[in-house]
Amino acid sequence: MHVTPRPAIIGMDAFGLGVACIPGGATGLLGIAASSAQPPLSAGGVNVYIPLDAGTVLVPFQASGAQGIPGAGHASLSLAIPDTPLLSGVSFYAQWLAFDAAGPMGVSLTDAVQITFQLP
Repeated sequence: MHVTPRPAIIGMDAFGLGVACIPGGATGLLGIAASSAQPPLSAGGVNVYIPLDAGTVLVPFQASGAQGIPGAGHASLSLAIPDTPLLSGVSFYAQWLAFDAAGPMGVSLTDAVQITFQLP
């Protein structure tokens, strides 16, 4: 399971975050937060690198790929980034969670990625 971030250029019509190598057809959540969890939350072999609080946005998803086939799934989220220069240097953190019967505690998680908005 790995994350595929792209540069977050201010004014982009389609900024994308993606995850690959998850079970085909898996459901899950993309967590987006303004900070990282310090220290990470760890339980049963699962590490959560973003805070689990009211400021974290959770976006549900369903992966493509052949249902139940390990590593056959992928998912992505595409967003427009406003043309606002004040965003330059602002960061956010994202981590994917896929429900995975073969994973510890029935889930698989990516590491978190830090994404910083950049001027064109």
